[in-house]
Amino acid sequence: MKLWAYIYEDEKDDFVIGLSAVADNLSSIILQNVRFVYLCPFQIPFEALAHKHLLDSLSKVSVLNWIHKHTEETKMWIGVVNKNEK
Repeated sequence: MKLWAYIYEDEKDDFVIGLSAVADNLSSIILQNVRFVYLCPFQIPFEALAHKHLLDSLSKVSVLNWIHKHTEETKMWIGVVNKNEK
């Protein structure tokens, strides 16, 4: 089972950090014209949950740095999710 940790910005420019167990949930979020700024897959549920907990505990500045550091990987994973929904 693939789990996804994700971050997107809501309409107030606040970060929403989440965890999804299926790509369909990500696709439904994408269809709402939400812009993912971070997306990362995990095979082990504990690792995914620990990663989400880490992201939740970071300051906004640290989250912005994390997003910037992982921009290229996020673009790749968004392409994978988009490809799978077709």
